[in-house]
Amino acid sequence: TLDSVRRDAPWAWLKAGFADMMASPVISIGYGIAVTVTGLLITAGLWSVGQAAMVPVLAGGFALIAPAFAVGIYRIYHVRESGQTPRLLAFWSLPPGRIGQLALLSVLLL
Repeated sequence: TLDSVRRDAPWAWLKAGFADMMASPVISIGYGIAVTVTGLLITAGLWSVGQAAMVPVLAGGFALIAPAFAVGIYRIYHVRESGQTPRLLAFWSLPPGRIGQLALLSVLLL
């Protein structure tokens, strides 16, 4: 329940996330840069063809595909937790049971 979550728990979560990022900085930061650059290129492209009004629409649509992008970040944690070294190409694979869960989450976000 919400009452059982300590007030300082988010700081512990951020610390753990930062530790994961620093354990694989090239992959973590590279992944973030790739997503950011893709968004900037799409925005610049829309702006250049006079469709800047579509940027907020696409930003809303991003909520539908964001879970798919987040899979790569979550895989860093799971690979490290299993005692393996994270590799870039390992994040393009998804465990078989997770594809349905990802699809369900995307449908629920509609």
